[in-house]
Amino acid sequence: MKWYELETDKKYISQCYKVDVKVPKDKPKKGVSLEDFKKMWDVTRDLRDQALLLVLLDTGVRARELLALDWKDVNFGMLEAVVLKGKGDKQRTVIFEERTAKSLYRLYASQHHPDKKRAYSKEPEQDPIFRTDPTNEDRVLSFSGLQSLMKRTCARAGIKRYGLHDFLHG
Repeated sequence: MKWYELETDKKYISQCYKVDVKVPKDKPKKGVSLEDFKKMWDVTRDLRDQALLLVLLDTGVRARELLALDWKDVNFGMLEAVVLKGKGDKQRTVIFEERTAKSLYRLYASQHHPDKKRAYSKEPEQDPIFRTDPTNEDRVLSFSGLQSLMKRTCARAGIKRYGLHDFLHG
């Protein structure tokens, strides 16, 4: 007898509650271990790369979502970012920790410092977070560039190579 049959009058039980749930055969995927993340962090010195690692760790965003993030999507006060181009073109909000906010803010300050800022007749429409050139918002980090960055970082850290998707399961 099921628990709900013991707790209720059997004649009022809907058949939809008597569904057996099958246990998945696949084992849960293992993500990036905290130990390996620390090794990756230790070999990362660039502000962009540090912010990138923390955003991946805290939010679990997919690679394309990460690369599409714009500064206007980040709310430092609420410790959240709006992912506008998510899976299935769905919008969602992701949260991050204070350390990630501090890292992102340092990156923002380095990209928007008055000495580095280009002169505009009007502000650019897009202001991507992860760029190949901090002073040029037209130079956005590509997917293959992100993969290469992760490959180099893992090699320098002396750990197995993690894919970008592994941060989703961490």
